[in-house]
Amino acid sequence: MQVVDRLLIAETVTTMGWAIDRSDWLRLAGVLAPEIALDYSSLYGGEPHRVTRDELIGRMTRFTEALDMVQHLVLGVLAAVDGDRATASANVVAVHRKATHLGNPLWTVAGTYDYGLTRTADGWQIDRLKLTVLWADGNQHLRPAPPTT
Repeated sequence: MQVVDRLLIAETVTTMGWAIDRSDWLRLAGVLAPEIALDYSSLYGGEPHRVTRDELIGRMTRFTEALDMVQHLVLGVLAAVDGDRATASANVVAVHRKATHLGNPLWTVAGTYDYGLTRTADGWQIDRLKLTVLWADGNQHLRPAPPTT
């Protein structure tokens, strides 16, 4: 069962990026818990905080609507399962594109995602998400303002 769970967890965390890139908010909702501990402090500063599923989807919607394109490459997912709880880590490269008069139309961010997940009747859902930025390149003018509720 551990192998099956690890595969399902890898699919869950990959689905998060896939759904954001395609603005598939219903699919994104399916892999998010009702409340998520969110830590994007390595990108935006500030403190980790809790958001609801709907708040996070609203933020992601506004973020992607400010761009022409975004693509998340989620690679090397490693998961550990302990009953109905799990943790996972993955490498991520996110490419953001927007035609602009401010220079390069690309902004790339790379790092790691750390996830906490819980098993539900609907499958594994992400209830903790931490981005650790390792490097960024390109036009940071493309970076939307820090997400707010």
